[in-house]
Amino acid sequence: MKQPTETLSSLAHVGAVLAFLLAQFLPGHGLAASALWLVLAATVLRLRDLPPLAQRFCVGGVAAYAAVALGMPEQRAEVDRALGQGVAFSCLLAVLGVVRYPVRRSPTVREAARGLLGFPPRRRYAAVNAGCHFLSLLFNVGVIPLLGDLLHARAAHLPRDADCHRLVLASMRGAVLMTIWSPMGLGVAIVTTAIPALDPVGFIALAFGVSMTLMALTIAGAAGRAAAASDADPTADTAGLVADGRDTRADTRAASAFTPSGAARPDAAPGGHVELALVLAAAALLLAGAIGVHQWLRWSFIASTILVLPAFALAWLGIERAILRGATPAEHARGLLHGIADMRAESAIFLSASVIGAAVSLWVRALPAWQAIQGAEVPALAVLLACLTIVPLAGALFIPHTILIILIAQLFGASPVGQAHPYALGLALTLGWATAVSVSPISAMSLLSGRQCGVGARTIAHHWNRRFALALFAGSVATVVALQAAGY
Repeated sequence: MKQPTETLSSLAHVGAVLAFLLAQFLPGHGLAASALWLVLAATVLRLRDLPPLAQRFCVGGVAAYAAVALGMPEQRAEVDRALGQGVAFSCLLAVLGVVRYPVRRSPTVREAARGLLGFPPRRRYAAVNAGCHFLSLLFNVGVIPLLGDLLHARAAHLPRDADCHRLVLASMRGAVLMTIWSPMGLGVAIVTTAIPALDPVGFIALAFGVSMTLMALTIAGAAGRAAAASDADPTADTAGLVADGRDTRADTRAASAFTPSGAARPDAAPGGHVELALVLAAAALLLAGAIGVHQWLRWSFIASTILVLPAFALAWLGIERAILRGATPAEHARGLLHGIADMRAESAIFLSASVIGAAVSLWVRALPAWQAIQGAEVPALAVLLACLTIVPLAGALFIPHTILIILIAQLFGASPVGQAHPYALGLALTLGWATAVSVSPISAMSLLSGRQCGVGARTIAHHWNRRFALALFAGSVATVVALQAAGY
């Protein structure tokens, strides 16, 4: 770690998390303000080390806050509320970084991922897709490089580079579908925070069902295309068909990241299934813990998750002793702090985006055009489908969809559409988020998948994921239309 600013920044984030949690028990004692100042201190301490995009977000956040404070002082309270939401997002990202430390070092998690590769070839794509979906509840985007590393190690076990690429895509697509419903994800956190009429537990249950349906449909479609290609030409490279229907053999030969074409495939190595079951049980326990705290303490879902995640990480360290071997307690403490530091860019972006989104929403509401739209009573379905469409469109055009999601949630969350159709609006946003992640060349998942496959992120987003994104969007439209028609 870069000393001393990185350590101080991470410690400030730890203090912010503690102050945020104490504020849930003792509201009105200045603890929320303490959490805010500590998050701001953590951000300022590492400002020079942030990526250019995160720095631009920070500048935009400061400018947006100043513009409202000076130009619309009567609306400053709304921006302050948005800033408080940004603090919650920042604290959530910090504790997600804490969880990454034991998960990354866990032999059990590695064996669980290896177990996914032990499935028979015809079921391997589906196993990796579904398995990485649930592993990403713990590992988030880290599940993609985890599987990629295992594929590199098993390169001689796979007959073509295309098979490796196909499995990396399966891991990415499984993780993408997790963003629709995961309470550990920022999309769900934004939606459940910004739509007052939404019951978080009911929404997560509904979104989970939608995610499982979409997973089954996209896996079936990929399997059908692979089978058709195999029947037509048993030696054909099916990765392109699974990806987007075009021949990607030139890409995969040029990006020979895994193994020479034509290597023999031995039987898949056994093992890992017990570990896989244990890790999936741990993920279920984590989810149950967050829901239990939400129901018991009546906290917001994001606050419940912030409480449960660090407790889960410490419990994991205590249970899986193999993680603790070979390092001193001080080294483990530094590892946990480094996990927080890894999330500094995302933390700064979401903190700033909350303020920018609030400022832009105030400006939009003041426009005569917005008043005219409100007065014209635009059909709710048109609004919902517009929200669903604009988010992935922005992602495909290299526009960060973070601000857009926050802006839409703040504009429509408490509007008549959000009150009449909270579940349809919530799913329009999280489904739009998932589709945007799959088609955005600047999303972390596209960048990581491209790195593992040895191709550009744009190839992943705009070419290999084309069919998947279209299928996801079509399913999303059908879901939103059905929910709106049912009055949800």
